[in-house]
Amino acid sequence: MPQIRKAIFILAIGFISFYLLTVGFIVLQDLEFKSADIESLYYKGSWLLPLAVLLILTGTLKQPLPTSKWGLTIVAITVLLALVTSIVLFLGSLIRTCQWSAMEVIYKSKNDTGKKIIKQRLDCIVNEESTLTQRIVEQRSCFIFFTQSRLVDTTRIDQTIWVKP
Repeated sequence: MPQIRKAIFILAIGFISFYLLTVGFIVLQDLEFKSADIESLYYKGSWLLPLAVLLILTGTLKQPLPTSKWGLTIVAITVLLALVTSIVLFLGSLIRTCQWSAMEVIYKSKNDTGKKIIKQRLDCIVNEESTLTQRIVEQRSCFIFFTQSRLVDTTRIDQTIWVKP
């Protein structure tokens, strides 16, 4: 039984680490998910974070309850972390109602098949008139599940590199 508890503890730590690293990586590298299905699966999976924190807490509490200030502080921080994670995830699901979606491919790169210039629009659940907010970005494939986008001015692109599809 101690091996199962240790495996659950290690998996929970790994799961939390995976989400912290990927969220940090997505934010720092300004990445977007390639498909809405992958993005949806990723954010649905994030709802398991509070459970992972509580599994770590359960593993901690199965041992004799710490009586030192340091031990009680660790338990209190773990419970607080589970509550804060749940609240942040709930608020994030309410706030995250808009996302950029591709309208059309304007140009494709001759040299790199993973690069293209596309027109995107901002789709919002709360706003029916999403076509009012549009942008043109150069998008390139980045890793398996991500793309990286940056704003581009189509009047200044090199026509020898970019072709219309």
